[in-house]
Amino acid sequence: MVTFVQAAGLKSLSPYWLLWLSSITKPIFTLLVFGPPSNLSKNRPPTHHWTESGDFVQDDVECLVRLGIGTGVWIGDWKQKAKNLAGVMAKLAALAMALSSAISDVSETIAITSIDSEDMDMWSKFNCIVIVWSTSSNIASALSAAALWMLYMQTLEFVQYHREVMNEREYVDVITGDTWRIKTQQHMGFLSSIYVWSLCATYLPLTILLCLYMIPACIAYFYIALVAMLVWVLTTQFLAEQVPKLLSHLRGPVDGAYAVNLDDEQKEQVIKKLRDGDQKWGTPDDAKFDYDAEKELFDATGIPKESWGQYFTWPSFSVLVALLVPMAARLYCGHGYVEAMTQTLQERQISHLVAAAQGKVDKMLDLIWTVL
Repeated sequence: MVTFVQAAGLKSLSPYWLLWLSSITKPIFTLLVFGPPSNLSKNRPPTHHWTESGDFVQDDVECLVRLGIGTGVWIGDWKQKAKNLAGVMAKLAALAMALSSAISDVSETIAITSIDSEDMDMWSKFNCIVIVWSTSSNIASALSAAALWMLYMQTLEFVQYHREVMNEREYVDVITGDTWRIKTQQHMGFLSSIYVWSLCATYLPLTILLCLYMIPACIAYFYIALVAMLVWVLTTQFLAEQVPKLLSHLRGPVDGAYAVNLDDEQKEQVIKKLRDGDQKWGTPDDAKFDYDAEKELFDATGIPKESWGQYFTWPSFSVLVALLVPMAARLYCGHGYVEAMTQTLQERQISHLVAAAQGKVDKMLDLIWTVL
C-alpha cells in the first residue's frame, strides 16, 4: 500500500529549519554571484563597468570564448581576468544546479503520476505533486532572482535621478533612451539575465499559484501563519541591517563611488523624483524621506537602504509556502484538522534527507542547492 507520505516523499524533504536557513543563504549567494551593482563613477558611461565582477554581456561572452579557444585568457590584468573568469564559472554552476533542481522536480512529478495504487486516486496524486513543488529549492531561488532584478532597477533609478538633478546630460541621455527592463538587463549581463528570467518565467508563476492554493490553510491555521509571518518579518529586518554592514566590511570602499554632495534644493528634487518614479520609493505617509541614510548606504555598498529591505523580503516568503502548502494539501485530502497540522510539523528530519541523498547525485545536488 502506498501512503500519502510515501508518494510525496515527505520524510525525505528538507526540514523547515533548513528551508528557513535557505531563505537566508539563497539571497546572499545570489547577491555574491550575480551582483550587487556597485556605484557608478562619474568618468565613465553607465552602460559599462557597473559591476565589480565584470558581469556584462561582452565580458561573459568574451570570457567563455577565450576559455574555449584557450588563448588570451590571461592577457592584460591577469588578476582581474581570473576574477572575471571565476565569476562566469560561478554563474554557470548556479545555472546548472537550478536546472538540475528543476529536472528533479519534474522527475518526482512523473514518479507520483506513475503510482498504481488503489489508495492513491488522482486528487491525492495532485496534492502530492503540489507538495513536492512547494518545497522545491528553486522557489527560494526564483524569489531571490526576482528580488535581484528589482535591486538592479532601483539602484539604476537612484543613480539616474541624481544625474538628472546634476544636469549630467551626457550620461542621462545614455540610459533614458531605453525602457527600464532593457537598461536593467544591459547592466545585469548575459548570464545573470538568463538565470533571472528562466527562474522567474517558470517558478514565479508557480509560487503565485501556490499562494492561492494555501489561502484556506492560512485561515484555518491563522496562528501558525501569524508566527511564520513574524519570523519572516524579523528575518528580513535582520538581513537588511546586517548583510550590508558585512558586505561593506568585506569589500571595503566601493570602487568608483559616485560621491556627490547635493544642496537642500537638489536633495528635495531627488526625493520627489524617487517618490514619483517607477519604483515609488518610501510610503505616502512618511513624515520625512531619509535621504541621508539612503545615500550613506549607497556610498558604502552600491545599493540604497530601501533596496536592501525589499531585496530580502521576497526570498524569506518561501518558508511560508513550504510550511502551509502541505497543511492545505492534507486538509484537501480529508485529513483531520489536528492530524494535518501535527503530521506536517513532525514528518521531516535531517537524517531522512541525508539518507535519501546518499548515492544519488541528483538528490545530493538538490541538497547542496537548498543550502546555498
